[in-house]
Amino acid sequence: MSYAIEYETIPISSSILEKHFGKTSPVNMWIEFQTSDYRIWRGSFECGENGVREIVDIGDNRFIIIANGKAYLIDNDLKELITVLDYDNITFVHKINTNEVLIVNYLGVAIVNDKGMIKLVVEFLDLDEFVIFNEDENYILAKVLASDFQWEERFLILDKNQWTYRIIKSL
Repeated sequence: MSYAIEYETIPISSSILEKHFGKTSPVNMWIEFQTSDYRIWRGSFECGENGVREIVDIGDNRFIIIANGKAYLIDNDLKELITVLDYDNITFVHKINTNEVLIVNYLGVAIVNDKGMIKLVVEFLDLDEFVIFNEDENYILAKVLASDFQWEERFLILDKNQWTYRIIKSL
């Protein structure tokens, strides 16, 4: 069984394979990976500018690593970077299904699949708050606060089957 877990401290170098993604520094996010054939390796990930750190298993032995808002898509078995997601300063991450993840930053909402393809983007000028209220097999309902609406509460309805969205003023 494969996994990816974050180290609490910088690991001491040893014979375990280490790969570095981005620039190395003392604040990098260090992850221990185990491949499907039970081999251990470590990854060091350059961090972005905010505090969101998360590891999302998106199936097929792939992980999205959020290192202080910077996103990396990793193939665990190949021990390789598939892509750095061009969506910096991520503030919220939510797994939608086995191979898709919703990511939010200050400029909008995007759906990313296990190949690193962005399937849907909802753009905002300045998104301050994103909170999922409800989700079922067809829809995600989230409250948003953004400068686009003078920070008045709005609701974003994402259709998970057609990957379309609507923004409404009230429920």
